[in-house]
Amino acid sequence: MVLMTKALRKGSLLLTGSLVGLVLTSAGLAQAQKPAAPAPVAPAAAAVAVKFYPEPDRTTLDALQMKPAPELEDLQWVQGGPATIAAQKGKVVLLVFWSRLCGPCVAALPQAQGLETKYGKQGLVVISIHDPIASANLKEALNGSSITYPVAVEGTARKNIAHYQVRGYPYFAFIDRAGKIRYADVLFDSLEQAAEELLKEPAPK
Repeated sequence: MVLMTKALRKGSLLLTGSLVGLVLTSAGLAQAQKPAAPAPVAPAAAAVAVKFYPEPDRTTLDALQMKPAPELEDLQWVQGGPATIAAQKGKVVLLVFWSRLCGPCVAALPQAQGLETKYGKQGLVVISIHDPIASANLKEALNGSSITYPVAVEGTARKNIAHYQVRGYPYFAFIDRAGKIRYADVLFDSLEQAAEELLKEPAPK
C-alpha cells in the first residue's frame, strides 16, 4: 500500500483588508460634535470548530475520536524515542504521519517543532512517524535539521497507519491528556487551535 499526498493538504490563509472613507456633511459634522452614544456591544463570537481534511467518508475517522489511543508498535526510532502513548498520559500529544516524498509534510515538520517549542511547557508533545518507503538515511537528514522531537519509521506491516486510519500525508492526530484520540486527520491550519483547546483541559487525577 502506498499512501499518496492529498492535493492541497497544506491549507493557506489569505488575509485581506479594505479602506473605508467617511464624508461628513455640515449637518453630519454638527451631529458628530455631539457626545456619541455608546456603541452597542457585539455578541461574543462563537468558537470556531477545529477543521479536518476533506474526506468522502469520515465514518471510521470519527469513530476513532474519544476512543483510547492505540499504543505505538513496530517502529524503528531514528531520533529520540522509543516514545509510547502510555508514557504521555497527562500531556497532549500531536502525532504526525508523513513522508519525505511529500512536500507539504516536509514543510509541516518545522511548524510542528514551533508548536512544541511554544506549548511544550504547557504539556504538548510531538511524535512523528515516517512512511516505510524512502526512509533510507532519514537519521542523517534529521541531524542537519531543527527537528528535536522523536521520529520513527513505520514498520512494513503499517500497523500504526492502520490503527490511526491514515489515508494520506500529512496526517495529524491529537491525543488528549487522558490518552484519548480527540481529533483525527486535523487540517494543517487548525493545529494550533486544536493544541490550545486541549491544553486548556485539566490533566486527569
